[in-house]
Amino acid sequence: MRKRYEPTVLWMGHTDFLHIMKRMEDKEWKEWAAEADGPCYVSTLKIIPKLTQEEIISQCRFLTSAGFDTTANTLTYLTYLLANHPAEQNKLWAEVETLNEITFASVQLLKYLHYAIMETLRLFPHASMLQSRVCVQQCVIGPCTFRKGLGIIFDTWSLHRDSSVWGGDAEQFKPERFANRTEQQMLSWMPFGAGPRQCIGMRFALLETKVVICRMMKRFQFRKVEDSREVGLPKI
Repeated sequence: MRKRYEPTVLWMGHTDFLHIMKRMEDKEWKEWAAEADGPCYVSTLKIIPKLTQEEIISQCRFLTSAGFDTTANTLTYLTYLLANHPAEQNKLWAEVETLNEITFASVQLLKYLHYAIMETLRLFPHASMLQSRVCVQQCVIGPCTFRKGLGIIFDTWSLHRDSSVWGGDAEQFKPERFANRTEQQMLSWMPFGAGPRQCIGMRFALLETKVVICRMMKRFQFRKVEDSREVGLPKI
Protein backbone atom coordinates (compact mmCIF):
# COMPACT_ATOMS: atom_id res chain seq x y z
CA MET A 1 0.00 0.00 0.00
CA ARG A 2 2.86 2.39 0.81
CA LYS A 3 4.42 1.88 -2.60
CA ARG A 4 1.11 2.24 -4.41
CA TYR A 5 -0.14 5.49 -2.86
CA GLU A 6 2.94 7.51 -1.84
CA PRO A 7 3.90 8.92 -5.29
CA THR A 8 0.64 10.85 -5.74
CA VAL A 9 0.64 14.19 -3.91
CA LEU A 10 -3.10 14.61 -4.53
CA TRP A 11 -3.81 11.50 -2.46
CA MET A 12 -1.39 12.30 0.38
CA GLY A 13 -4.17 13.15 2.84
CA HIS A 14 -6.20 10.13 1.80
CA THR A 15 -3.13 7.93 2.16
CA ASP A 16 -2.76 8.99 5.79
CA PHE A 17 -6.46 8.27 6.32
CA LEU A 18 -6.14 4.81 4.78
CA HIS A 19 -3.07 4.03 6.88
CA ILE A 20 -5.00 4.93 10.03
CA MET A 21 -7.92 2.74 8.99
CA LYS A 22 -5.60 -0.13 8.18
CA ARG A 23 -3.83 0.11 11.55
CA MET A 24 -7.21 0.14 13.33
CA GLU A 25 -8.36 -2.86 11.31
CA ASP A 26 -5.15 -4.82 12.04
CA LYS A 27 -5.48 -4.02 15.76
CA GLU A 28 -9.11 -5.14 15.89
CA TRP A 29 -8.34 -8.26 13.89
CA LYS A 30 -5.60 -9.26 16.34
CA GLU A 31 -7.87 -8.57 19.33
CA TRP A 32 -10.63 -10.68 17.81
CA ALA A 33 -8.20 -13.51 17.05
CA ALA A 34 -7.13 -13.55 20.72
CA GLU A 35 -10.70 -13.83 21.98
CA ALA A 36 -13.35 -16.51 21.63
CA ASP A 37 -16.47 -14.32 21.82
CA GLY A 38 -17.25 -14.55 18.14
CA PRO A 39 -16.45 -12.63 14.96
CA CYS A 40 -16.31 -8.84 14.74
CA TYR A 41 -17.42 -6.74 11.76
CA VAL A 42 -13.88 -6.67 10.36
CA SER A 43 -13.83 -10.44 10.10
CA THR A 44 -16.93 -10.40 7.91
CA LEU A 45 -15.14 -8.11 5.46
CA LYS A 46 -12.42 -10.70 5.00
CA ILE A 47 -14.40 -13.90 5.26
CA ILE A 48 -17.66 -12.91 3.57
CA PRO A 49 -17.19 -12.48 0.65
CA LYS A 50 -13.45 -13.00 1.24
CA LEU A 51 -12.26 -9.48 0.47
CA THR A 52 -8.51 -9.08 0.32
CA GLN A 53 -6.57 -6.30 2.05
CA GLU A 54 -6.12 -4.61 -1.32
CA GLU A 55 -9.85 -4.75 -2.10
CA ILE A 56 -10.78 -3.26 1.27
CA ILE A 57 -8.27 -0.42 0.82
CA SER A 58 -9.46 0.15 -2.75
CA GLN A 59 -13.08 0.44 -1.59
CA CYS A 60 -12.10 2.88 1.17
CA ARG A 61 -10.26 5.01 -1.36
CA PHE A 62 -13.24 4.99 -3.73
CA LEU A 63 -15.73 5.90 -1.00
CA THR A 64 -13.49 8.75 0.13
CA SER A 65 -13.15 10.20 -3.37
CA ALA A 66 -16.68 9.56 -4.61
CA GLY A 67 -18.53 10.31 -1.40
CA PHE A 68 -16.62 13.27 -0.01
CA ASP A 69 -14.32 15.04 -2.46
CA THR A 70 -16.89 15.32 -5.24
CA THR A 71 -19.50 17.17 -3.16
CA ALA A 72 -16.84 19.34 -1.53
CA ASN A 73 -15.46 20.28 -4.95
CA THR A 74 -18.93 21.05 -6.29
CA LEU A 75 -19.49 23.46 -3.40
CA THR A 76 -16.07 25.01 -3.98
CA TYR A 77 -16.70 25.62 -7.67
CA LEU A 78 -20.24 26.86 -7.05
CA THR A 79 -19.15 29.44 -4.47
CA TYR A 80 -16.29 30.48 -6.77
CA LEU A 81 -18.69 31.04 -9.66
CA LEU A 82 -21.18 32.93 -7.49
CA ALA A 83 -18.41 35.17 -6.17
CA ASN A 84 -17.43 35.98 -9.75
CA HIS A 85 -21.04 36.55 -10.86
CA PRO A 86 -22.73 38.86 -8.32
CA ALA A 87 -25.96 39.17 -10.35
CA GLU A 88 -26.46 35.39 -10.35
CA GLN A 89 -25.56 35.25 -6.66
CA ASN A 90 -28.16 37.90 -5.82
CA LYS A 91 -30.79 36.03 -7.80
CA LEU A 92 -30.00 32.81 -5.97
CA TRP A 93 -29.93 34.60 -2.60
CA ALA A 94 -33.40 36.03 -3.24
CA GLU A 95 -34.69 32.53 -3.96
CA VAL A 96 -33.06 31.03 -0.86
CA GLU A 97 -34.52 33.82 1.28
CA THR A 98 -38.02 32.60 0.45
CA LEU A 99 -37.39 29.54 2.62
CA ASN A 100 -38.57 29.70 6.21
CA GLU A 101 -37.00 26.32 6.91
CA ILE A 102 -34.39 24.32 5.03
CA THR A 103 -35.78 20.81 4.59
CA PHE A 104 -35.64 18.00 2.05
CA ALA A 105 -38.94 19.14 0.56
CA SER A 106 -38.25 22.88 0.59
CA VAL A 107 -34.90 22.79 -1.25
CA GLN A 108 -36.50 20.82 -4.07
CA LEU A 109 -38.68 23.86 -4.82
CA LEU A 110 -35.69 26.11 -5.56
CA LYS A 111 -35.44 25.92 -9.34
CA TYR A 112 -32.69 28.50 -9.80
CA LEU A 113 -30.55 26.70 -7.22
CA HIS A 114 -30.98 23.48 -9.18
CA TYR A 115 -30.01 25.24 -12.40
CA ALA A 116 -26.95 26.81 -10.73
CA ILE A 117 -25.72 23.43 -9.51
CA MET A 118 -26.30 21.83 -12.91
CA GLU A 119 -24.42 24.67 -14.60
CA THR A 120 -21.55 24.33 -12.12
CA LEU A 121 -21.27 20.62 -12.86
CA ARG A 122 -21.42 21.35 -16.57
CA LEU A 123 -18.47 23.73 -16.38
CA PHE A 124 -16.53 21.65 -13.86
CA PRO A 125 -17.36 17.92 -14.16
CA HIS A 126 -14.64 17.12 -11.64
CA ALA A 127 -15.71 13.49 -11.13
CA SER A 128 -15.40 12.69 -14.83
CA MET A 129 -12.11 10.90 -14.23
CA LEU A 130 -14.13 8.22 -12.42
CA GLN A 131 -15.93 7.46 -15.70
CA SER A 132 -13.27 5.09 -16.95
CA ARG A 133 -13.81 1.64 -18.35
CA VAL A 134 -11.80 -1.29 -19.70
CA CYS A 135 -12.87 -2.80 -23.01
CA VAL A 136 -13.75 -6.43 -22.24
CA GLN A 137 -13.71 -7.47 -25.89
CA GLN A 138 -12.63 -5.94 -29.17
CA CYS A 139 -15.32 -3.79 -30.76
CA VAL A 140 -15.73 -1.32 -33.60
CA ILE A 141 -17.62 1.98 -33.23
CA GLY A 142 -17.71 3.96 -36.44
CA PRO A 143 -14.18 4.32 -37.79
CA CYS A 144 -12.58 3.40 -34.45
CA THR A 145 -11.48 -0.06 -33.34
CA PHE A 146 -11.11 -0.68 -29.61
CA ARG A 147 -8.99 -3.67 -28.69
CA LYS A 148 -9.67 -5.87 -25.70
CA GLY A 149 -8.07 -4.59 -22.50
CA LEU A 150 -7.92 -0.98 -23.68
CA GLY A 151 -8.57 1.62 -20.97
CA ILE A 152 -11.06 4.31 -21.96
CA ILE A 153 -11.85 7.63 -20.25
CA PHE A 154 -14.81 9.66 -21.47
CA ASP A 155 -13.97 13.33 -22.25
CA THR A 156 -16.83 14.93 -20.32
CA TRP A 157 -15.07 18.29 -20.11
CA SER A 158 -15.07 18.84 -23.89
CA LEU A 159 -18.64 17.61 -24.28
CA HIS A 160 -19.86 19.98 -21.57
CA ARG A 161 -18.22 22.95 -23.31
CA ASP A 162 -19.09 22.04 -26.90
CA SER A 163 -20.49 25.18 -28.55
CA SER A 164 -22.46 23.08 -31.05
CA VAL A 165 -24.45 21.70 -28.10
CA TRP A 166 -24.50 24.57 -25.61
CA GLY A 167 -24.23 27.57 -27.92
CA GLY A 168 -21.66 30.31 -28.35
CA ASP A 169 -21.72 31.11 -24.63
CA ALA A 170 -20.75 27.57 -23.60
CA GLU A 171 -17.77 28.86 -21.59
CA GLN A 172 -19.93 31.22 -19.55
CA PHE A 173 -21.76 30.62 -16.27
CA LYS A 174 -25.46 30.91 -17.12
CA PRO A 175 -27.71 28.82 -14.84
CA GLU A 176 -30.84 29.92 -16.70
CA ARG A 177 -29.77 27.91 -19.75
CA PHE A 178 -31.17 24.83 -17.98
CA ALA A 179 -34.62 26.39 -17.73
CA ASN A 180 -35.12 25.75 -21.46
CA ARG A 181 -32.68 22.92 -22.03
CA THR A 182 -32.96 20.87 -25.19
CA GLU A 183 -33.02 17.09 -25.37
CA GLN A 184 -29.52 17.12 -26.87
CA GLN A 185 -28.23 19.19 -23.96
CA MET A 186 -29.71 16.84 -21.38
CA LEU A 187 -28.19 13.84 -23.14
CA SER A 188 -24.85 15.70 -23.19
CA TRP A 189 -24.90 16.58 -19.47
CA MET A 190 -22.97 13.73 -17.85
CA PRO A 191 -21.18 14.77 -14.63
CA PHE A 192 -22.51 11.60 -12.96
CA GLY A 193 -22.21 9.36 -15.99
CA ALA A 194 -25.25 7.97 -17.80
CA GLY A 195 -27.30 4.84 -18.26
CA PRO A 196 -27.41 1.86 -15.88
CA ARG A 197 -23.88 2.66 -14.63
CA GLN A 198 -24.78 6.21 -13.62
CA CYS A 199 -23.54 7.27 -10.19
CA ILE A 200 -25.80 5.70 -7.58
CA GLY A 201 -25.21 8.64 -5.24
CA MET A 202 -26.29 11.37 -7.68
CA ARG A 203 -29.55 12.33 -5.96
CA PHE A 204 -27.98 12.33 -2.52
CA ALA A 205 -25.05 14.45 -3.77
CA LEU A 206 -27.41 17.01 -5.31
CA LEU A 207 -29.54 17.13 -2.15
CA GLU A 208 -26.49 17.53 0.07
CA THR A 209 -25.15 20.34 -2.12
CA LYS A 210 -28.50 22.15 -2.05
CA VAL A 211 -28.85 21.96 1.73
CA VAL A 212 -25.28 23.13 2.39
CA ILE A 213 -25.35 26.02 -0.08
CA CYS A 214 -28.72 27.18 1.31
CA ARG A 215 -27.35 27.26 4.84
CA MET A 216 -24.24 29.10 3.66
CA MET A 217 -26.21 31.72 1.75
CA LYS A 218 -28.43 32.33 4.76
CA ARG A 219 -25.34 33.52 6.63
CA PHE A 220 -22.69 34.58 4.14
CA GLN A 221 -22.07 36.56 0.97
CA PHE A 222 -19.42 35.32 -1.45
CA ARG A 223 -16.89 37.86 -2.73
CA LYS A 224 -13.88 37.57 -4.99
CA VAL A 225 -10.54 38.38 -3.39
CA GLU A 226 -8.07 40.71 -5.08
CA ASP A 227 -5.62 37.98 -6.06
CA SER A 228 -8.33 35.56 -7.21
CA ARG A 229 -7.19 33.41 -10.11
CA GLU A 230 -9.18 31.94 -12.96
CA VAL A 231 -10.12 28.31 -12.41
CA GLY A 232 -10.08 25.78 -15.23
CA LEU A 233 -7.86 23.80 -17.53
CA PRO A 234 -4.80 25.58 -19.00
CA LYS A 235 -5.14 26.84 -22.55
CA ILE A 236 -3.19 24.76 -25.06
